[in-house]
Amino acid sequence: MRWLGRWTTAAAIVLVCSASPALAVDSKRVDDAVDDGREWLFAQQEPDGHWDAKFHDAYPMGPTALATWALLKSGADPNDPRILKAFAWLRKAPLRKTYSVSCLIMALEARSAPDPARAEAQGKPYETVARAVIPKRMPGPDKKLLARAAAWLLKVQHADGYWKYPGYGEQDMSNAQFAILALKAAERAGVRVPPAAYDRHLRRILADQETTGPSVPAFEVPAANGPIALLDPRAVAAWAEEMRTRTRDEAMTARGWAYRPGEHPRASMTAAGVATTIVCKSVLERVPGWEKKHGAQTDAAIRDGVAWLAHHFSVEKNAQAGGAEKDWLHYYLFTLERAGTLAAVRRLGGHDWYDEGARFLLDAQKADGSWAPDYDGERCGPINDTSFALLFLTRATPPVMERPTTGGPADDGAVAGGAPAGPQVRATGDGRFEVTFTVAPTEAASTVHLAGSFNGWSKEATPLDRRGDAFVVTVVLDRGRHTYKFVLDGGRRWIDDPGNAAGEPDGHGGKNSILEIP
Repeated sequence: MRWLGRWTTAAAIVLVCSASPALAVDSKRVDDAVDDGREWLFAQQEPDGHWDAKFHDAYPMGPTALATWALLKSGADPNDPRILKAFAWLRKAPLRKTYSVSCLIMALEARSAPDPARAEAQGKPYETVARAVIPKRMPGPDKKLLARAAAWLLKVQHADGYWKYPGYGEQDMSNAQFAILALKAAERAGVRVPPAAYDRHLRRILADQETTGPSVPAFEVPAANGPIALLDPRAVAAWAEEMRTRTRDEAMTARGWAYRPGEHPRASMTAAGVATTIVCKSVLERVPGWEKKHGAQTDAAIRDGVAWLAHHFSVEKNAQAGGAEKDWLHYYLFTLERAGTLAAVRRLGGHDWYDEGARFLLDAQKADGSWAPDYDGERCGPINDTSFALLFLTRATPPVMERPTTGGPADDGAVAGGAPAGPQVRATGDGRFEVTFTVAPTEAASTVHLAGSFNGWSKEATPLDRRGDAFVVTVVLDRGRHTYKFVLDGGRRWIDDPGNAAGEPDGHGGKNSILEIP
């Protein structure tokens, strides 16, 4: 089992419930697409270990670092001879470009990163486990190269907080996104990054965001709900409910970011702005006094940036890109995954960004396993585009939150305290459906079982597995109408699903939850 599918549980990003759940994207089809894309990418490797994207002569390292990073996130063995050959080539390449050096850092981190399932099994946040494991696992030569690369990035940061290529052009949001994500990766690997680097970037990015925009119906953005450090398994339900109420009452204004100030905001740069703002916040809120002085402005920037993505949502174009809206399409999807994961939103307004993006990529994949868009305009080439597609499909971004709450509309019935909400349904391909039930009881429970119309209402037949303070089970069901409850501690108490608003009287003064599989 590869990285794919593990982030959903390991990061505890919850799904929005409804009376008739939408079918999730077919995970087997995604698995197969990732396998095909990975093998196509390996097949393009040159004999000396590098990839020639034929994109721009100024980036000899970039395509190789990006492809290596994408391959590792897509399930490639870190000790595969082809991966070792790629790193041998990368060690000889000079550090010259922000994009290239940033991808190198993230590839080095990915090579030694722990399996997210390990964090899940320990009931700990992924980042906590990563910070403990990566420095011990990373080979000495990798540590030296990563530290040298991080020092180079810090050296070329401009006083205004942004980065440029360097060598030509002005500072821009895109280079800055890669640099900030890479510095955060370097920290997980044990490199000390001065908070001032994040502070400089955050001050600039807050100043560059649009000052106004259209109003958007409010929905929850957990990363903008106060200190990220408080969103963990120890956060009390009352605090989480207070955050949900506050979000519900506050207006959201769609305010985006451009590649450079004065240009049109676009989806890729707005997603980059959201992602880097969250990363900076996750670091700076540990600085005494920062949250009190800057927390509210930063939260508003995150919330409004996510609102812009919801207002202009598309997975088929890089919205508002100055007319040629399919420019850099796969790069945009890559940035969308960063923003969605880091903000801990499953939905952007009414859009399930991962499912819609995955479906688009699955349909767009070439027969040979690659992604190479057929349109006029700026593009990255099939090697880079395939790498970006793989990073999206595998949800490659490590979360910065201890335990996100929800990403759906504020009135969607999500469980207070951040518990995953509602049953999730996936077609198996044989006319039946895998349904995952998740519950985090508000009272202490040693065991939880699932009882319903599909198992004769047995209080013992279907036990749930503990995942942190939640309990999870997956069962196979047929189409139709099903009713169910959760049984605590062998029958001490029966409860309906607190994350599913659909229900009916149970005849005993309570309620049975209803699941409709159309």
